[in-house]
Amino acid sequence: MRTSTTTQQRGVTLVELLTIMAIAAVLLALAAPSFSEQLARRRLEGVASELSTDLQYARGQAVSENQPATLAVVSGAGGYTITQGTTTLKTRDLPGGVTLSAAPLSVLTVTFDPVRGTATVANFGVAIASLGTSANLQLRTNQMGRVQLCSDGASLVGYKSCGG
Repeated sequence: MRTSTTTQQRGVTLVELLTIMAIAAVLLALAAPSFSEQLARRRLEGVASELSTDLQYARGQAVSENQPATLAVVSGAGGYTITQGTTTLKTRDLPGGVTLSAAPLSVLTVTFDPVRGTATVANFGVAIASLGTSANLQLRTNQMGRVQLCSDGASLVGYKSCGG
């Protein structure tokens, strides 16, 4: 009488492993452009949020120190500085791929009055763009110092359109 012994296969074969790796590579190649677009958008939103916060900081410093405070975009749009008199309060360099430029009909320097906390110009505005995405944001202040973030043509979901 003959007894047969069966052995159970354990693990995966080389062909199965290569098939799984090929499927994973295709899925990764499909996801990479979307992922890089998301990173660029997050970088754009991060710079806009920090600039908005720094505008409020400059306004607060002007009032609390009873001395005008100025936020100015550095020429070449590599960042911005906040100064009070001859003292530099903050210098911000932008991350790679993010640029600042003047928004339409705007200037790139705003000074806050120490008595009222109002902006000395009514048309401070910065257009913020990031490589890797077609979306962009504009940050504007009115003369009262109120900050508004908007998206050109509603190109970024969650922000209202700038409307010219």
